[in-house]
Amino acid sequence: MDIDEKVRIKINGIKQAGHLLGKKGQSALLFVHGGPGNPNRHKIVDKLSHLAKYFLLCAYDQRGTGGSYHPLMKDSAFSVDCFVGDIRGWAEYLKSHYQVQNVILIGESWGSYIGSLAVRKYPSLFYAYVGYGQLVNMTKTAMTQYALLKKKLQGEKLKDLETIAPPKEGKFASDEDASLFYSLLYPAFEPEDYPSYKQREIIPFFKSKEYTIRDKLGWKYGVKRTNKALGEETGWRLDDDPRFGIPYYVFQGVNDFICPYDLAKNFLENQVKAPKKGFFSFEHSGHLPAFEEPELFIQRVLELFNDLL
Repeated sequence: MDIDEKVRIKINGIKQAGHLLGKKGQSALLFVHGGPGNPNRHKIVDKLSHLAKYFLLCAYDQRGTGGSYHPLMKDSAFSVDCFVGDIRGWAEYLKSHYQVQNVILIGESWGSYIGSLAVRKYPSLFYAYVGYGQLVNMTKTAMTQYALLKKKLQGEKLKDLETIAPPKEGKFASDEDASLFYSLLYPAFEPEDYPSYKQREIIPFFKSKEYTIRDKLGWKYGVKRTNKALGEETGWRLDDDPRFGIPYYVFQGVNDFICPYDLAKNFLENQVKAPKKGFFSFEHSGHLPAFEEPELFIQRVLELFNDLL
C-alpha cells in the first residue's frame, strides 16, 4: 500500500476532507457516507482496509460536516445538486491525481440516494455503483415502516401507535407524532442487546484517531447544520426514473427497517434498468452491512469486480 493520505482539497469551491488508501493506478472505491452528516472514514479504515490491497479507497466528509464543516456556509450550499456535484468532483480528482481508470461508487443510506443521482447524471465517470442501506423512496419508506410497526406491536404500544395517523406523503401530522413514532419504531426492531446510538456511533467517532479535534467539532455542529439546511425533506426518491447507464448493485441487510429490505429488493429486481444489476442479501445485518458483516462485504466486492483486480 503506497498511499495512506489524508487530504483537504477544494471541491466545487468548498474545502473537503478525505482519506485515501491504496495505490495509484488501481481502480477506486469512492465511499459516500450517510446521515446526512455522518462521516464514516474511521469505519472504513477500521473495517474495510483489506480492500486497499486491490483498490484505491477514498472516503470523504461531505460538505458541511466533519473535516468539511464550515460555519459560514449558506443554506443554498446544501442543496442535493451540490452534494451530487461534489461526488463528481471527487471522482474527477481521483482520475486526475491518482491515475484511476475506473471509479466504483459505494453509497450508504443518504449516500445511496445522492450516489445514485450522481451515477445517473454522470455515467461516463463511473464503472459501477454499489449501494447499501439503499434508499428508494422516502414516502414509501415511511408508509412501509408504519405498516411493519403496526404488525409488530401489541398492547399499550399498539394503542400508542394508533393515536398517530399514518404518514401522508412521508410526513406525520405533527412533530409530536413523528417523535412518538420513532420512539416506538427503533426499540421494536433493534435487538434487545443492540448498543445505543451513543455507544455505536458517537463514542467511537470521538475516540477515533482518524479525525482531528477540528474534524470532531465539525461533526458535532455539522450534522445539525446539514439536517437543518436540508429541512424535513420527504421528496427523495429514485423510483421515478430507475434507469442507470452502468452496472448497479445493492447490498441490503435483511433486518434493515430504516431503508426497508423489501423496498430495496423490489426496486433492484423489478424497477432498476441497467447493463448489469444484482441484489445481495446480508442475513445478519441491518442498515449498515459494510460494518456489520465486513468480511462478507469485502468478499462480495472482490467477487463482483474480479475482472479489475
